[in-house]
Amino acid sequence: MALRDWDVVGDMALRHVNGQEIIVRKGVHGTLPAAVAVWEAREQQLMQARLIELGRLVDGAMNRLRTHNTRADPAVR
Repeated sequence: MALRDWDVVGDMALRHVNGQEIIVRKGVHGTLPAAVAVWEAREQQLMQARLIELGRLVDGAMNRLRTHNTRADPAVR
């Protein structure tokens, strides 16, 4: 994403993400592009953390499935 993907109104940038309105102000970052970049970096970190956690859950489920699989077909294991 970049600032061009946002609606800029005065010293605020507005965007809808997953049905939620996000408002970013320049605040301590000095410029609106810097504030948007900080918000986007934080959102990217959160998404990566959520994907890592989802991967752990899927790995755990797959491991439980493999260890508790009682089928005779070895290809399934």
